Amino acid sequence: MAVDPAPGAARVPDGLAGTASFSSAMALEMWHEDGRTHGRVAVVPEFLAPGTDWVRVGVLGTLVDMVGGTLPTGPINPTVDLRLRLLAPPPASGEIHLVSHPVKAGRRLYLAEVLLDDGDPARPFAASTITFMNQPIVGAGVEGVGLVTQPLGAPSFDEVLALRYPTATTAEMDPRPALLNPIFGTFLGGTQILLAELAAEHALSPRGAYRTVDLDIHFVNRSGTETVVATAEPLTGPFDEHAVRVAIRRGTDDARVVSLASVRCRPA
Repeated sequence: MAVDPAPGAARVPDGLAGTASFSSAMALEMWHEDGRTHGRVAVVPEFLAPGTDWVRVGVLGTLVDMVGGTLPTGPINPTVDLRLRLLAPPPASGEIHLVSHPVKAGRRLYLAEVLLDDGDPARPFAASTITFMNQPIVGAGVEGVGLVTQPLGAPSFDEVLALRYPTATTAEMDPRPALLNPIFGTFLGGTQILLAELAAEHALSPRGAYRTVDLDIHFVNRSGTETVVATAEPLTGPFDEHAVRVAIRRGTDDARVVSLASVRCRPA
């Protein structure tokens, strides 16, 4: 699949215009049991960081966003913040199981803890907390998202974003239908999570190869339907992990922060 390798150029794989929605292409199956929402998905090569056996935190965060925000009474939106921490290496094959545990359902906010495992719920490999505005999506059903078989149309979710890297610390993402929320017309939360992950790892690349193990993101403004720019600022610290602050802004408005992420990475 041809891409344009020129620095700063959009690397859009051929035929990407027919790509499935970023989130629906994950083929997530969800169901409700004992007042909790469960999710199950098969690990496919597209989930992995290219050239590795490491599932992208951006993919895991997208799954958490869908499971955590689909209540037995119906889905709610928008997402306010999400944190995902890896407790062990994610599985490179097999299945991922998610279960959302309600923590607080207030009049305005809903908070859940989502645990991810690869077969043994007592030994999760990742834990996440997520907050939503407790606002039902009008017209949505209560069955959640079933299996979606439409192919991704690209070898990895990285390539679906088709990022540009104008500098060592910035990454740009253009709006395309596959990346946008079909209800609100803004960038999906999962695309912003993966953008923050890729921007952080790109900023650290002069120091070597890194993997994201902890990502905390706050969604503070609507992205709109224009290009967004992620600026990654590596922060020094005494630990083996490297922390990176990533601010995502609208391309034409440097003052308007769309989302703000704290990303922790370890050497690959």
